[in-house]
Amino acid sequence: KSTIIDIWINKTHLKSVVEKGYNGILSAGWYLDQITDSFENMYRNELAEGISQQGSQFILGGVACMWALHIDGSDLLPTVWPKAAAAAERLWSDRNVTSVHAAWPRYKNFRCRLLERGVPAGPTNATSRSPPEGPSNCYCSPRTFVGPY
Repeated sequence: KSTIIDIWINKTHLKSVVEKGYNGILSAGWYLDQITDSFENMYRNELAEGISQQGSQFILGGVACMWALHIDGSDLLPTVWPKAAAAAERLWSDRNVTSVHAAWPRYKNFRCRLLERGVPAGPTNATSRSPPEGPSNCYCSPRTFVGPY
């Protein structure tokens, strides 16, 4: 079966696709333009959850998507970054790596690195459109970051 199916509406469809032997890619749960989705929701979006070992072999990976329904060029980068990092870490990490609390300092540190490199990354707290936690929060050591998790 040479067809690759992108599951974009509902994550539960991935199971039925891969259990039938089709290759699947998950984008449901990683829509960056969904401005109310949080880092936590994206980080906890485990693509192989509830899928057998046999079915898991047909999961090719996932993709974070960005549509322009709720944004324009003025807020593209702050909407994408750093939230795309939550999807990236989920996809690169082992299934057993699930601690949002442990990931939180890395996530905040990554945002600071983006800002230092001139990328206008959005705030790390809550959702893409929440105000930052406070001024100069990137001047803290990553070990001193305190977050809601």
